[in-house]
Amino acid sequence: MKVALDAGAQPNITDSKGDTPLHYAAILGRVECAKLLIEKKADVVRQNKEGHTPMHSAAFNGHAEILSALLAACPEQMTIPAMTEILDQRGLTALHYATLNGHLACVRIMTENAAPANKKDNNGRSPLFIAAFAGHTECLSHLIQCKANVGAVEARGKSALHAAAYNNHVACMLKLLQAGANPNSKDSDGRTPLHIAASCGHVDSTKLLLEKKASPGERDKDGRLPLHVGATNGEAECLELLLTYSIPRQVHAITRFGRTVLHVASEHGHAECVAALLDYGVECNTEDPDGKSPLYVAAGSGDPDCVALLLDAGAEVDKEDWMGKTPAFVAASFGHVQVLKVLVDNGANLDKKTERGQAALHIAATK
Repeated sequence: MKVALDAGAQPNITDSKGDTPLHYAAILGRVECAKLLIEKKADVVRQNKEGHTPMHSAAFNGHAEILSALLAACPEQMTIPAMTEILDQRGLTALHYATLNGHLACVRIMTENAAPANKKDNNGRSPLFIAAFAGHTECLSHLIQCKANVGAVEARGKSALHAAAYNNHVACMLKLLQAGANPNSKDSDGRTPLHIAASCGHVDSTKLLLEKKASPGERDKDGRLPLHVGATNGEAECLELLLTYSIPRQVHAITRFGRTVLHVASEHGHAECVAALLDYGVECNTEDPDGKSPLYVAAGSGDPDCVALLLDAGAEVDKEDWMGKTPAFVAASFGHVQVLKVLVDNGANLDKKTERGQAALHIAATK
């Protein structure tokens, strides 16, 4: 390279992507090449077609020595803090990239050179959010020490705690909570970190949040508690944890659509969740606004285990909705033979007619 440069080769020549030789050296970690290019006046802030400077490339790939050399070569017309704020096409700084891949040494170099710890990308994500999402606890701790805002949210209202809960990064969650993160913060859909953890079935995250006073009584925009979202996804272990921290009125709470937690678990055919709720003592004949009981929606799910559990708990086998349809009628409508058998074995009346004069047998004859 020295021979080529001494012979007049252009240090800032670009390839089809806009990368210069200095980008290449920064990507590959070629320290001596990078230093030689800098000495030969290579442009340290040249951006490629995606907006990456050599600094972005060095940070992304964890090449701390090259990153330091680039910052030390800051152009006279620019300050080092301004250099650290250069954004690529997605609004990401070099600090974002160092954090994304957990390169703590690079994160330290950037913050020591006044890189903004709270700078957000085009989607509103700060380096702290990225560290939480990726589970890089040491990077996250360092950013907190650098006064990163633990309450900052991205474009959809999610905080770093939401991000850590989504991926079950418990160590990051603990650091955030210790730094003052709000365990009950809500995103644009009204979901708390506890909603996120429960919906994903992350038992450890759910337990930590509950221990740190996250409320199991917070509702999202559809009126769903963490109990509802846990039941929707069949996360029985999380559901059982939530039940131990909930009060009875929360367990019997209804969504914006009038569904109880038992309705939700039954509708999705999650027998373990249904069993946990029934063991807790949840009422099994509650109706939604359409007159549908948990047994009714369980019959539609096609899960005979859910149906059997509800019947054993005292569910009314012929309880009708507002159109006069029974669980047996619903099971016949969907062709759920095993469910229909369980219902019949428990005394279901197949001759019971709807408001339109149809019985389950009429429907069964069409299948």
